[in-house]
Amino acid sequence: MVTETLVVENTLERAIELETPVSFVYDRGENTSRRTVSPYELREGKNGKTLLVCWSHPAESVRMFDTERITALRSEEGAEEFVPAVER
Repeated sequence: MVTETLVVENTLERAIELETPVSFVYDRGENTSRRTVSPYELREGKNGKTLLVCWSHPAESVRMFDTERITALRSEEGAEEFVPAVER
């Protein structure tokens, strides 16, 4: 699990750097779904967990996802347009 999480985090860091939309399966136990997002940053959350801060295309809002629950990560370059973060 740790190795998979590191691969996911490294892939997300690259997608953030290249401003590439990605999709992934988000596992919440019985509630598992594919999400398509524009990744903005990886941030430390509670209990040292790493969170992905991103724009959720279907929800049309900023969301955070626990990287330990992300699987089947793939690029959506060309299929989705990257939505840049809004300056605060």
